[in-house]
Amino acid sequence: MARHISKGSKDREVSANTEGFTPLLGALRQRIADSRQQVLRAVDVVQVQTYWHIGRHIVEFEQGGAQRAAYGRDCWPNWGKP
Repeated sequence: MARHISKGSKDREVSANTEGFTPLLGALRQRIADSRQQVLRAVDVVQVQTYWHIGRHIVEFEQGGAQRAAYGRDCWPNWGKP
């Protein structure tokens, strides 16, 4: 690591020392961005699964084990009436 001799040369030496880190920092930024995208995809999958299970529970509750829910049965005959 370079030593800083005076305030005026300090800025020059710091920028010279950090230039070598540019590829490393770019790679780390990309890894963080990729990880964030992977987390978002995983959360999306969990959300879809959760909503699917919620829907399944609602359907099972409403239908009570029957093939179809009973609440629509009374609506069907009245649909054609004005």
